[in-house]
Amino acid sequence: MKVRIIHLLTWAMCGGVFGCDNSTKTVDACGDGFVDPAEECDRTDLQGQSCGSLGHYNLAGTLGCTHDCEFDRTECGGRCGDGVLETERGEQCDGENLAGATCDSQGFSGGSLGCDSACHFDTSACESRCGDGVVTAPNEDCEGDDLAGGTCQSEGFYKGTLRCGEGCRYDTTDCDERCGDGSIQDLFGEVCDGILLDGQSCEGLGYHGGQLLCAADCRSLDETPCQEVGRCGDSLIQETFSETCDGTNLGGQTCLSLGYDRGELACKVDCTLNEDACILHFARLAPGGYHTCSIRSNDSVWCWGNNNFGSVGDGTTTGRLVPTAVSTLGSGVTALAAGDLHTCALKTDGSVWCWGKNDYGQLGDNSTTHRQVPTAVSALSSGVTALAAGDLHTCAIKTDGSAWCWGNNENGQLGDGTTTQRLVPTAVGTLTSGLVAMDAGTKHSCALKSNGSVWCWGDNFHGQVGDNTTTSRLIPTEVSGLTAGVTAMTSGSEFNCAVKVDGSAWCWGRGDTNQLGTGTTSDRLVPTAVTGFGSGVSQVTAGGTFTCARKTDGSVWCWGNNQYSQIGDGTTTSRPLPTAVSGLTSDVSQVIAGRYHACVVKTDGSAWCWGRNDSGAIGDGTVVLRNVPVQVRF
Repeated sequence: MKVRIIHLLTWAMCGGVFGCDNSTKTVDACGDGFVDPAEECDRTDLQGQSCGSLGHYNLAGTLGCTHDCEFDRTECGGRCGDGVLETERGEQCDGENLAGATCDSQGFSGGSLGCDSACHFDTSACESRCGDGVVTAPNEDCEGDDLAGGTCQSEGFYKGTLRCGEGCRYDTTDCDERCGDGSIQDLFGEVCDGILLDGQSCEGLGYHGGQLLCAADCRSLDETPCQEVGRCGDSLIQETFSETCDGTNLGGQTCLSLGYDRGELACKVDCTLNEDACILHFARLAPGGYHTCSIRSNDSVWCWGNNNFGSVGDGTTTGRLVPTAVSTLGSGVTALAAGDLHTCALKTDGSVWCWGKNDYGQLGDNSTTHRQVPTAVSALSSGVTALAAGDLHTCAIKTDGSAWCWGNNENGQLGDGTTTQRLVPTAVGTLTSGLVAMDAGTKHSCALKSNGSVWCWGDNFHGQVGDNTTTSRLIPTEVSGLTAGVTAMTSGSEFNCAVKVDGSAWCWGRGDTNQLGTGTTSDRLVPTAVTGFGSGVSQVTAGGTFTCARKTDGSVWCWGNNQYSQIGDGTTTSRPLPTAVSGLTSDVSQVIAGRYHACVVKTDGSAWCWGRNDSGAIGDGTVVLRNVPVQVRF
């Protein structure tokens, strides 16, 4: 069809006095975008048809429209009715194309074979041979009593008698029970039937999803749709379903790639990584009030636990349940000291760096600004050999053996003869040389000299200065009875302990929670021997209101307050005398106590902690209180 615009001729051609009619008339034509009655299509208007709707086999082909407004089937491929026999599409014939087949070739005695609209043989005009006593396949199943070996079972039934019926076809009327009858026949080995799966599902078989099917013989389940979704145990990591590994497939991860120093990574039965055999080497630990820090074997620093004021040092205030690298500090750290909510590090160049809470200037940077990353301590850029941290103050020992402290000083804990708060390091009066170690409590400090004597200063309400009085001291005062022979000392909240050269342990100060290990809750104004130890103690560490010690055989013992299971014996029962920590009978190289928790480093480099954990100070990835030691993990 073509569109012709018929213009009326001018007045001279119109032949009338009324002049010409200049209007136009549109005639239907191919190409106007509208499908007219004689058109199959017009341009892009295909009348909703597709290759599939026109009977073509290539459903994905694109139907087009020719310039003559007829369907362009070029991309649609073949179809039933095109005269081309396509056996791969299930065609037996196509129109007049019977591929040489006849009624005789189809098992009939004669007649005219045709082809139906579905491109299948039409045998309606063929002459049947049923009744000639010979079973002729495929159009006959049987002849009289000749069942050609057929049985009810061969026809899919489980029992009954097969007969030969009309048209020489099997009669299964007397057959009974079969796959597909909608009932699971357990007696005949069926495990399912159609949509009946006997309560089974893809999820029940361990897959993450999918639609379980019944196999065609009803004797097995078809798990193919399940396998497309996947399962734990198929050796493929299904990240969508929280799998981090599968069998021996660890996704390329190793203990080393996860930040451990050594060990053998494995996969749990639930397809998550099992890091139990991974070892993180810890050189030193420093538990604080509600957080813990460590030096690793490469001299880098990692912290975990409460981070409200930046005490973890990772540049955030987000609490960490597992060790997290301290930002900007790098490696080369030789010592750590953790206070209530602040931390300080000593580097190999002798400089000191602190981070965390700074409300009393305990970070020593001449401010009271909290720091989320390490900040250099003023005037301590070199020459420092040791650190100590109390709740709200910090101290250091220089190479000349002098002591310097800064932070809160309301009880004279800085030892400079005043109660003036210091935002930068200030020299401790009278201790200008000979110091080898220091520790700090809540409101007091103590130091060990090279001659084995111990000196304390600050708050003395419970006798923690150890000079047989309860008078607070603004400058260092020698501890009674400890003028020589001390190899190590430690400060708790309001008490102290020391180890003598003979391996005996001695404590003094506040004793109301049995933290002195004397079997009583009495304060001690002078050092008193820990009951039940005798000798063999190599290290002692004082926590908030409890104490722990390591013996020369590598075992760990604790005593005192056990409200948060900080004794580590599996209970919350306070212990007046040293009690063995569960599982730590040997192989411990360091024990250190925080306010409410304690930790050890084993000889294999692994770290284990126990006690209060609501801020994640244990480092096992949880906030669950631990009444026995658990391993610190990434």
